[in-house]
Amino acid sequence: MSDGMAELGFNDVPRGHVLLVNDVVEANGCFLLHHLTSMAVRAEQRVCMLALSNSVEQFTSVGRKMGVNVQAAIARQRWLHIDGFSRPYDWCVTAPTDGTFSMASADTPSDLQALYLRVQSYVATEACVIVIDDLTTLAAFYGVPAALTFVRYCRHLALTTESTLLMLMHGDVDYEDHVTSFIPAVTDLASTVLTVRGLESGYCKDIHGSVTVTPRQQPACRPVISMVAKTLQFKLVESGMRSIRAGLDV
Repeated sequence: MSDGMAELGFNDVPRGHVLLVNDVVEANGCFLLHHLTSMAVRAEQRVCMLALSNSVEQFTSVGRKMGVNVQAAIARQRWLHIDGFSRPYDWCVTAPTDGTFSMASADTPSDLQALYLRVQSYVATEACVIVIDDLTTLAAFYGVPAALTFVRYCRHLALTTESTLLMLMHGDVDYEDHVTSFIPAVTDLASTVLTVRGLESGYCKDIHGSVTVTPRQQPACRPVISMVAKTLQFKLVESGMRSIRAGLDV
């Protein structure tokens, strides 16, 4: 086995990029969020976490296993945790504004606009990794058009501040809407898609699934070094992810 993230080309969190994790129910891709946010904390990058499916305790616990202290990062204001998991009203806390801001879509709820302003206020002081841990819940709660507008604003914010936008969405959920299809629309905004899937052959105790990294050329993003897609099989271990090479013992 070898270090899975390094094999996928991630020795750090790339700035000026939009990373999309696409998973399914039998192969949860949240471990990639933990890996990438731990990388960011280790590299003294700031993290702005919009958490809808994971508690701060989960990030703290997994981060500890990966050698980072999330609570210390929060205390030093290097990690902003906006808690929509256990404290949904935390999303609606009013952010500093002159009262003139309005998203382009008139259908975007005011609390979603307030959420964007909180993110914008945090990013304004220093570039960071903006994380949306569950686009599925965001779209289910606010509707596809409003969620897509929010994602586009966050993408623009990330790319104009040399930050990174990291998102997770469930590829096996029906997002069909009268106006747009959410999965293709969000995929079109990404510069790299990390697709997590289970094994076609079914369950295996030594291999937990596969990750395919697909670079996508985006004029607004930093250039992608290689446009070649990579796929590896992985095993989740206590301290992270390990890639499995064919023919090797695990």
